[in-house]
Amino acid sequence: MDLKSRFRSIVLAGRIHIGFLGTAIVLVLISIVFNYQNNKFLSEISFQLGIAVVGVTMIEFIWRILGGDPLSKLIDRLLLIIPFLESQKKLGIKQLYANRDDAKVNLWIEYMKSAKQVDMMANTLRENWTSNDLFLRILEENARKKRCRFRILTLDPGSNACIERAREEEDKVGRLSITIQDSLLKFWDVMERLKQSKTNEYLQVRTKKEGNLYCSIIRADDKMLISFYLSSVRGSNAPTLEIYGKQNILFERFTSEFEKMWKTSLPWSLTT
Repeated sequence: MDLKSRFRSIVLAGRIHIGFLGTAIVLVLISIVFNYQNNKFLSEISFQLGIAVVGVTMIEFIWRILGGDPLSKLIDRLLLIIPFLESQKKLGIKQLYANRDDAKVNLWIEYMKSAKQVDMMANTLRENWTSNDLFLRILEENARKKRCRFRILTLDPGSNACIERAREEEDKVGRLSITIQDSLLKFWDVMERLKQSKTNEYLQVRTKKEGNLYCSIIRADDKMLISFYLSSVRGSNAPTLEIYGKQNILFERFTSEFEKMWKTSLPWSLTT
């Protein structure tokens, strides 16, 4: 390629680069909007994508001057990421966590403060919940004053599933069963206090005697926190995701899961 052709190529590339830099600015602005809407997940993806566009555009510009052309790589990356962003929005995924402990429990307690319905399903509901005095206080106050309905579901401490899970965790002292019983007693104490104001109907507790629970589901109206049970890790290290929006398919799927587990469980009381 002669000098004149190289110059024309650089000028043409410059126009393309300006277009991509404009795209990067738009992505950063979108990131700011998502951050304002408290959508940290999409905000971070948009920002990182914008930075990637800037970086690859600068590299491409330098390579083009030197005779290279990696622009196709940037286009391929965009074609891969855009469907990913669209799928996250469609599925209602707000955030992904490698570990359940990375989720902000106090934020979910805040969601419960204004909720009209709260559903909670997990093996024990001990860690972050019945071990949390703030949660227990919000549970009691919202049931009594705001008539918020709480449905609580755990494994039955004497169930085969509980025994099998304890075996997987090499629990030789019955820690899992004891932990479930401790959580159930905490809920029972709240129910007894609610009886004084005749609002105990707003707190229902059930245990899963037959079958198993395959995930943890924490729901506050149109928001869900889902943790997946794996045989190789304990609850605190379970992969976790946040889902927002009743209209999203994942929200509907996990709502159906909770309802099935609820219908196939038995009411629990201290005398059972």
